[in-house]
Amino acid sequence: MPDSGRGIMRQIETSDTVTFPEGVTFTVKNRIVHVTGPRGTLRNGTRRKEPAPRPQFGTRKEISAIRTVCTHINNMVKGVTKGYRYKMRSVYAHFPINVSMQDAG
Repeated sequence: MPDSGRGIMRQIETSDTVTFPEGVTFTVKNRIVHVTGPRGTLRNGTRRKEPAPRPQFGTRKEISAIRTVCTHINNMVKGVTKGYRYKMRSVYAHFPINVSMQDAG
């Protein structure tokens, strides 16, 4: 591709922050993240290579890895403060199925 003289814009330095509310503690040891709050403790063990804290001239993959790690930690903070609710849906060929539980299931 010929150069039009404009060049490619690159981000010089990339960083992201995660804020923790009161009552939530956060520890990292051996790439395992522990978040403890009023509703319990969550652990996220990432065994893959973690991004550099502040990569300079980072590639798209490095920048997206930073956002991914911060989003995981934000979701963990939300889980130990507000909690989550799981709903199971039974669907067959796009149409929902009516399910009824008998006695103790």
